[in-house]
Amino acid sequence: WSTYERMLGVFTILHLAAFSLVISSLAREIPWRKIFYASLGTAFVLDIIALLQLRIPNLLLEEPVGTRPGATFGNPSFLAGYLIFHIVLALYFLLRSYGTKSVMNAGDRKNRSSPAVYRIIIFISLLLNVAVLFIAQTRGDILGLGFGFMVLVFLFSLRPPDVSLKIFASRKLYVFVLALIVVSGAAFWFTRNSGFWENVPGLSRFRDISFSLSDKGLQPRLIAIRAAWKGFLDKPLSGWGWENFNIVFNKYYDPRALELSYQETRFDKPHNFIMEDLVSGGAFLLLARLTLMVLLVFAAGRLKNRLALQFTVSAVAAYFVRSVFIFDTLGPALMFYLLLGFIDGKYTEVNIAQAQAMDGERRSAVKTPALIVVAVVSLFVIYRINVSTLMASRYEFFGFTKIAHGDVSGGIENFHKSLDLWSPYRWNFARDFAAAISEAYFYNPEVISREEAIEGIREMERVAREHPK
Repeated sequence: WSTYERMLGVFTILHLAAFSLVISSLAREIPWRKIFYASLGTAFVLDIIALLQLRIPNLLLEEPVGTRPGATFGNPSFLAGYLIFHIVLALYFLLRSYGTKSVMNAGDRKNRSSPAVYRIIIFISLLLNVAVLFIAQTRGDILGLGFGFMVLVFLFSLRPPDVSLKIFASRKLYVFVLALIVVSGAAFWFTRNSGFWENVPGLSRFRDISFSLSDKGLQPRLIAIRAAWKGFLDKPLSGWGWENFNIVFNKYYDPRALELSYQETRFDKPHNFIMEDLVSGGAFLLLARLTLMVLLVFAAGRLKNRLALQFTVSAVAAYFVRSVFIFDTLGPALMFYLLLGFIDGKYTEVNIAQAQAMDGERRSAVKTPALIVVAVVSLFVIYRINVSTLMASRYEFFGFTKIAHGDVSGGIENFHKSLDLWSPYRWNFARDFAAAISEAYFYNPEVISREEAIEGIREMERVAREHPK
């Protein structure tokens, strides 16, 4: 189930995999251009929300947004990873608008240039996505985007896109851009301590980067990676189970972390997908993930559409690099599985002639009673898991806010309502209840009774019994 903060456990990943398989099997029926335009539209809305958060910090919830908005993700890193795919997607459609043959409409003979209004909308979406990604100031995602863009430009310098606008079909342009990227990167690195970069969103957070292993800024991540490596050596094949890095981190806890910051004494992620996979499922899980990425690129190559292949390689490269510095989250994972389903569906359509006949046989085998049973079971599961969790989280939100505003009895009442509902995250709600009560008791013992504080402790003890590790 993962944790309430992350929600990217096996249960979610199975949903993403099923989503990928469903859209793959419906490749012929899905209006792909509309789907991707809708996705770009969604990212555009999130961009606007993120910009509004800079002016209205409590636009969505009472949270300290500061200068790094997270939009509806509530976290700037989660938002930035989601936007990377949409930047690549917008670039693809922008080039495609100049008459490039597209795999998205295989068999469509109307591969003419798109109206100028579409280019303007896509270009605005592209600029906004890039701007908000830099405003989110997540260094790993900025590096991922930069690497993915370099890969794309390098591929274009070898084989330029076949578009009607000559400047975009010129190899010299991409060689120049590639050289410009290298020179600009070097210029920034050697002048990064200049006050000028302090006012540039995103780049300002690169000013204090050091490659010295003794650098204090790197120590928390290095401590987490060392713990992950020791955990991997303990269980190199089976791993410790999904989302159990906190167990490994606590087992191999390095007390020097406390010298850096109290916040750095808790790590539930190693902030590196390679180490996380090695801890979660051992060498086999990491091999499976890397194989999936390679197969995605391979399937894109079999589509006989150079532009689609080049952009797929760019997206995978960006996703890979950002995941080396930041753990995977729902936004980028959703887009990765969307791309996976799309490419696999088109690969099947192009390379397997019998696919349509097989799909027809499968459809005819599904009877109405079976559909009714599946629908009833699905509705029950949705209510039991999703709805109850949503209601419990709503009560918890009011519990936190009421205690924060001095209404302790009202806050505790809402926490009780949250804990009375069954949810796979009940232990998270109990832990949060204990944390809220103990913190309030510590700072304001006059507003929290001793009995109420003990009740929070008992809930935490119950969690410890149910989850002894």
